[in-house]
Amino acid sequence: NMDFPAYDNYPVWGGSLAPTAPADVALALDMVRGWAPSNQSGWMVAEQLIGAQGHDIIGYTPRSQQIVAWSAATLLHGAVGLAFFRYRAAVFGQEEFCYGILDHATPRGTGRKWNEAKDVFALARDHQSIWLTPLKPRIALLYHTDNIFAWQAQPQSTAFDFAAEASRLYSPFWRNGASVDVISMARLINSTAEELLQQYRVLVLPAPMIVHRADVIVPLLSAFAELGGSVWTGFRSDIKDERSQMRRKSSRLAELAGVAVEEIESLNVPTTYNLTGVAKQLGEGTASATVWREGLRILNDTNTSAIWMYNDDFFGAQGFAAVTRRTTAAGGEILYVATGINYEALVPLASAALAQQKIEHAGVASSSEIEQLIRSDSNGNRWRIAINHGATGGKSADGDQLKPYEVSVIPVK
Repeated sequence: NMDFPAYDNYPVWGGSLAPTAPADVALALDMVRGWAPSNQSGWMVAEQLIGAQGHDIIGYTPRSQQIVAWSAATLLHGAVGLAFFRYRAAVFGQEEFCYGILDHATPRGTGRKWNEAKDVFALARDHQSIWLTPLKPRIALLYHTDNIFAWQAQPQSTAFDFAAEASRLYSPFWRNGASVDVISMARLINSTAEELLQQYRVLVLPAPMIVHRADVIVPLLSAFAELGGSVWTGFRSDIKDERSQMRRKSSRLAELAGVAVEEIESLNVPTTYNLTGVAKQLGEGTASATVWREGLRILNDTNTSAIWMYNDDFFGAQGFAAVTRRTTAAGGEILYVATGINYEALVPLASAALAQQKIEHAGVASSSEIEQLIRSDSNGNRWRIAINHGATGGKSADGDQLKPYEVSVIPVK
């Protein structure tokens, strides 16, 4: 019922030693965009941090041009308006240490941050036909507040954080330069699988302990995958009903993925296990498992294969899988991610899903500090936007060199 979403974008705050990871900032921005009514696009940044911030303890000070990169990221993810916090720093009150475009004694029209604010507004004006054209992501990360609240009440692992689990499945697609909607699962209730497939090709469900309207959603996900869509689900899937009571039946999402959960273990801080990749190009080498783990047994006659396996003397000795992939006749897939695997290990799987689903994406840059998307303008022209959030140079997926905190907007050839 929100008319127009607005958000305060603070990648750092009082006491911060370093900024929030670019992928996590992007996830938050996409989530805000998803708060808008389904028939409306656009949102605004009501407060964009521009200087050092803190009420009592002051945190990391944004580096030269870093605020331009952060502001550009909000435009990249669909913001159509932006206001800095603040114009001039206050001389009293709780926020007197929240520095603005102008500090307490900086003359108007001078200073590094004044010039960087001008750079942001120039970037907005020069490319307004891009920023004002709605995004059309083909990937949706699905959540529901009942599930989030249930995890908050019973996190089950000292390492668990729902936002981190959302990021774990979001980041592989972000790393590939793909646009993602972050929306409530409730928006799918009245859709058919055919309608859903026309809008999205990949659906991602992080830690779906409670599946909202599972009687509708689970069959919808099954039909979506059978028609050729890609479904990714995280651990502890479908173990509770909507009353937050444990179900006495096996997980329907696990069955859809062609697996059975045979063993579980909470990986409380600082517990970590190693995983071994067993699928050429999709999962190779080693990875780490944290937070939680489920031992997966692959069901017979389901066209399901292991991507990552446990190799320890408990789960590994029983031959349990950590990440599996079931394929359907129409080219669809259901991935089950049964542990807190480091997201970099899922990037090849995301690359394969994007290729299989024919989703346009910018590709993988040289560094996880570089953010990329392909956007269209009001005339249908396509543009490759790359933002280097890092303090060192790097290369975009197409090989362009980016200086620290540089924003690049170039036409797609």
